[in-house]
Amino acid sequence: MEGFGNIQAGLSECDMFSEQRTALQRVKLAKARIEQLSRCSKCCTSNPHGTHSTVHANDGSDDPDSEITLALAELDAAVNAPVHGNEDPTLWLPNELMILILTHVPLKSLWSGACSPCRRWHQLSRSPEVRRRLRGTRWLAYAKKWIQPKTLVGHSGSVRALAVGLDDKVYTGSDDGTVRVWSLNDSLRVPVKVFHCFPSAVSAIAVGHDGKLYTGSQHIVHVRVWSTPSTPPMRLQGHQSGVTALAVGHDGKVYSGSTDTTVRVWSADSGEHLWTLEGHTRAIRALVIATNGRVVSASSDRTIRVWASDNGAHLHTMEGHSHVVCALAVGPNNLVYSSSFDKTIAVWSAADGTRIRRLRYRANRVTALTSDGDRLFSGVWDGTLSIWSCSYENPLLHTAHDGGSVLSLATTRSGRLLCGSGDHTIRVW
Repeated sequence: MEGFGNIQAGLSECDMFSEQRTALQRVKLAKARIEQLSRCSKCCTSNPHGTHSTVHANDGSDDPDSEITLALAELDAAVNAPVHGNEDPTLWLPNELMILILTHVPLKSLWSGACSPCRRWHQLSRSPEVRRRLRGTRWLAYAKKWIQPKTLVGHSGSVRALAVGLDDKVYTGSDDGTVRVWSLNDSLRVPVKVFHCFPSAVSAIAVGHDGKLYTGSQHIVHVRVWSTPSTPPMRLQGHQSGVTALAVGHDGKVYSGSTDTTVRVWSADSGEHLWTLEGHTRAIRALVIATNGRVVSASSDRTIRVWASDNGAHLHTMEGHSHVVCALAVGPNNLVYSSSFDKTIAVWSAADGTRIRRLRYRANRVTALTSDGDRLFSGVWDGTLSIWSCSYENPLLHTAHDGGSVLSLATTRSGRLLCGSGDHTIRVW
């Protein structure tokens, strides 16, 4: 279509999908872009605001003049309608208008997860009518890429742990006792290495800055450190019960959490035990390192604790969940996300320990979290994946994960999303 390149450039320049904009502002910008589209394509010569207030799907008209006119009228109705609380006006828009917007926005911006129209893009991309309308466009190809992720097969047990190395290689830990290493650039989809770690399930894994692999099992009281699959591992001993969480700090220290309620700190170079972080009253469920270098631990005691990385001093206790805190993720600007069996996700500041927001899921218990800095990804026991933005209290996108329960999530530096599943596979988007 004439002027399509200019429209794309204009969309990027105006940053219509910035997270700082409100939903109403984005709708108004969408209207402005559709008006620009109609002028560039010279498809709409009548009054661009029209007189209609409703767009009827499948009205039998393929006339672009009529389509854009009706779309603008419906957009007018959405913009001018009253907004109650956090309601998003774009949720009122019909598929006809959504399709028109989706086919004329940059794919990178759409995938950013910051624009309201993407709340329904997964549903729309599955519709036979939408597929017919979008046949041959880049959007359909992009939608198919998300709907049909790459699947990594090889484990014989549930995949409960994921980690990404500095070289973007993917490490997957399973109930089958192994950790498999994958290269996502390998079209063969076979692991490049296999570590036979434990006779029981691998509960936690972490990759050091030097490439060493740290593994833990909830049934084994020590951490095993691997250089190669064929070299006997070094053992970090001191816990009184199984190891359920692992993390590597910015300074290279290694942190291990256990069902004995403690977090132990180790030297990555020598394996020496440095100190023990004590304060939780039940099993440690997750460990992360905040952007300011502080250590954050989550426990079955329903609390999250923040610790200094230089001396292990306890800094903050963050309370608010009413059930087990099962997962953590790191966001930008010292943000930390936590999920619980109470069906909520909380956003915290690791700087002062305050809760910034609570995201209520209203579904099943959230079992896994990860973040790429701009977006938060959550996985649910019932197999649902969701994308969140800190600017919203509701998910931007839900998608059904057909591999059973989501047990682990991770993102790569190249922008891939990894999902470890109860069906023994790893899906890569």
